[in-house]
Amino acid sequence: MSTPPPDNSPQWGSPDAQPEQASPAPQPGSKFGTSGYDPGASYNAPMAEPKQYSLLKTMTLVGLGVYLLSQLIGLIPFFGDAGRQLMRESVEATGQPVDESMIDGMVAFSIGFSVFLLAISLGLYLLVYFGLKKVKGWARVTGIVLAFAGLAFTVGGFVIGSMDMASGTGIVATLLSVVWIAVTIYWLVLAFASPVRDYMDQHRA
Repeated sequence: MSTPPPDNSPQWGSPDAQPEQASPAPQPGSKFGTSGYDPGASYNAPMAEPKQYSLLKTMTLVGLGVYLLSQLIGLIPFFGDAGRQLMRESVEATGQPVDESMIDGMVAFSIGFSVFLLAISLGLYLLVYFGLKKVKGWARVTGIVLAFAGLAFTVGGFVIGSMDMASGTGIVATLLSVVWIAVTIYWLVLAFASPVRDYMDQHRA
């Protein structure tokens, strides 16, 4: 009877026995060409302020500056003979006798009313700006409403031809109005941008 060949494979429990190496489990998202899951990355971390939101705040101040400058330049004629002559012509057009005291009152009222509107506009701009700094959703909505209203009023002035293009100050004020329109349209583009909406949504109370 022949002797069976010796079994050289390591027996269970012997020092030579090695456990079978398990293949590593596939990582989520580790397909070819993509990065695997990073266990050190923060989960559900708050979104950092996007550059569009920073620009939105900056353009709010730019729009305020352009608006104030255009309105102040538009007030210059009321402090000289040009403003008085304009008032005088408007009174004569109604067929009423020209009274210098009436002209003085009309000029004073025009200046006071313009300054009053300027103060309201300044307050609204600052309200929107500081609201945006605190990432308040109402500030974005308020700014959008005011921007559309301002665009309608300004563009309407161009359509009906109420812009003064006869004097140097009138031309400068008109050009500044055009710049304000461009700034306001860009502000609206930023306000409706997806990163801005997402960033403000995460701060919604």
